[in-house]
Amino acid sequence: MLVTIIQVVVTIGVALFLIFFIRNMLQNKRNRHLEQEVRRLAKQHDQLLSEVLEPYHTSTDLIKLTRGETKERYEELSERFLVILNTAKEAQQNLEGLRITKDSYGSVLAVLPRAEQQLTEEFEKLSNATKQLQALNQEDKQVSAQMKEEKSKLEQLRVELQSLQQESGYSLQNLQQKFKHVSHEFSEVSEQVERLDFIAAVEELTQVKESIAETSERLNRMKQLLKKENEVAIHVKNEQNEELNHFFDKFKVALEAGEVDKASHFMQKAFKEAQL
Repeated sequence: MLVTIIQVVVTIGVALFLIFFIRNMLQNKRNRHLEQEVRRLAKQHDQLLSEVLEPYHTSTDLIKLTRGETKERYEELSERFLVILNTAKEAQQNLEGLRITKDSYGSVLAVLPRAEQQLTEEFEKLSNATKQLQALNQEDKQVSAQMKEEKSKLEQLRVELQSLQQESGYSLQNLQQKFKHVSHEFSEVSEQVERLDFIAAVEELTQVKESIAETSERLNRMKQLLKKENEVAIHVKNEQNEELNHFFDKFKVALEAGEVDKASHFMQKAFKEAQL
């Protein structure tokens, strides 16, 4: 009887030991797995910190090199990068402070999903802010390139207008005034760019491009009208038509003044009267 009792006690003891051993082994395994997850998240936070530093420094440096609206945009982006940077540092410190034990296992396990979600959100914020920074930098380059292109067009327009004045002997005052106006518009945009505020220059640059294109188109129309002048003059000379003479005189006055629309209108009237 005593032997049997001893055997039962030993069996129970061994069973309890095995249960304790297995539970401890499983707990250690879970702890190691959880530690791996914590290390993985910590490593990803290291990556986040590494990736946010460059755009943060870039945007901060550009604040010193810009003015006006452009500076405000870079300040906004710099602040967003700084928030991501500080959030990542704080989260990393929290992860480093985690100690996984039997008692803390449950609480650590509970905070990891939120930590991972927050990490994903911060990476998304970083991606969006970085894209906006890149777009802003690209816009700066585009404005510079467009300014160079429009400056070249404006110079070509000046040369062509001057050449047309010399060839025709006309003042082309209206065209000259339009050229001066668009030149002034271009100078104002140049000042915005020189003041390092290319964002403020974008809208004005669009208007300048339209003005240069319009003035160029009017200059080309004037060239065509000047070519038609001799043709109309021949018919005026050959025909004794008072109405035709009237329209031709109006055409000449508008032509000399560089008033393209008026000149075109009276040329059509003269052509119609001459039945051309």
